Amino acid sequence: MDRKALILNGTVWTRVLIVMGLLVSLYLTYSHYRLYTDIDYESVCSLSETLDCETVSKSPWSRFGGVPVAAWGVAAYTLLLIAEMFGMTACVGIMTLAAAGTSIWLGYVSFRFIGAACPFCLMIYAINAYLIGRLIWLWKKRNGFYAFRGVKQEIFSETGKYFLSGTAVFLLAFLFYPPYWEMPPVDKRVEIGITSEGHPYIGCSEEPEVVIHAYSDYMCGHCRDGQRYIRRRIIKGDRIRLVHHNFPLSTECNPTLGDDFHQGACRLAIWGIMTEITNGVEKFWEVNDLLFERMENRASISAAEISRIAGMDVNRPDQGLLTQAALKLSRDILWGTANKLKGTPAYFDNSGNRINPGDLSDA
Repeated sequence: MDRKALILNGTVWTRVLIVMGLLVSLYLTYSHYRLYTDIDYESVCSLSETLDCETVSKSPWSRFGGVPVAAWGVAAYTLLLIAEMFGMTACVGIMTLAAAGTSIWLGYVSFRFIGAACPFCLMIYAINAYLIGRLIWLWKKRNGFYAFRGVKQEIFSETGKYFLSGTAVFLLAFLFYPPYWEMPPVDKRVEIGITSEGHPYIGCSEEPEVVIHAYSDYMCGHCRDGQRYIRRRIIKGDRIRLVHHNFPLSTECNPTLGDDFHQGACRLAIWGIMTEITNGVEKFWEVNDLLFERMENRASISAAEISRIAGMDVNRPDQGLLTQAALKLSRDILWGTANKLKGTPAYFDNSGNRINPGDLSDA
């Protein structure tokens, strides 16, 4: 087929759009990784509250089968390009339908559950809309030539080996995809303990190069991101001690805020403190990670599950224990208020100076 004919039937534009979809998917995969591993990273496609790639990437819907959805997009567009280049028309048809269906589903999830849309994802949806439109046009023009007959023959043909090889490579890679979005576990690689002031810490116990006092709220996504980043640095060997403090953004226990940003945050902080008092620092970090995990996945927090870890009924604690936990929480809040905290996370060194963990490249 000559160049003019290729342009007329849309083949050139189709291949260009598939390559564009591949490039956008590569960027979104890269951006997803950076958002979870670089505390200072900002995506170029975060335009507003409703058009924000970061909100979408940080939602549990951004992953499927333990792999970022964007990485699945890289695989899909690569295989689609191979099928298109080698004239595997039936495979192209099936993959185009799958891509269109995926776009419809992800678009629904973005507006129904996430409450935000990713501008680059909208570009992907537009590309897939063109592909499905072209598929329908060719199907009608060729009386079903683009129907799904001949898939088996195409896959096991001489050119099909490239398609099968690409599929195998991606599936194998996805089996070993690193879950960098997860909170690093508290295990033998890290030290944990209680400071002399009574605050739980994780990291270097003797002669740390940097001590970071983190004021957090369990309903704060940036608090979770910051703790994940610092703990990853600790596991890599940086001599950092991360000290946990509570600063719930709720007027239930923090009345100076003015606005009740996170209703229920005070209760979560109390649960963590009571766990540390009754069962020690190891159980505290287990509850800490569970609370952050539930908030990240937008799942309900079960008092029964927290009670099982804490070894007590957190909804019906001993009055003396509750008073002790409330006192510890009020000390953190008073210190934060004295230092004019209005939001979280907030990080301080031992001298009370505000610091940014992202600047600790030489720690």
